[in-house]
Amino acid sequence: MENVLMRLCRLTHCLSTRQVAAKLEITPGEYTQLETGELTLTSKQAKHLAEIYNIKAKYFQEAAQQLELLLTQKQIIKDLKSENESLNHLMEKGYDFIHNGKMGKETVAV
Repeated sequence: MENVLMRLCRLTHCLSTRQVAAKLEITPGEYTQLETGELTLTSKQAKHLAEIYNIKAKYFQEAAQQLELLLTQKQIIKDLKSENESLNHLMEKGYDFIHNGKMGKETVAV
């Protein structure tokens, strides 16, 4: 996922990640991490972006918060799916034990 506002502003102003990073006084890698949500945008960085693009800083802050929320939700969904798979596997083992009287090679944890 990416911070679409940051990317769109950068591209419409024909700036490279290196150029914006220099204006923010960070490395190009750190800027890329800001665009992808791997790093959290600071209020100082949002103010710098506002100056660069002539857009209110709050829009950059809101976009960063929304991206962070989406990434968090994505991770929660991934974790819940994994837990659900584990529970389904456990239930299958319990079903086999109850109906077939066999445990297989693994034991059912209680």
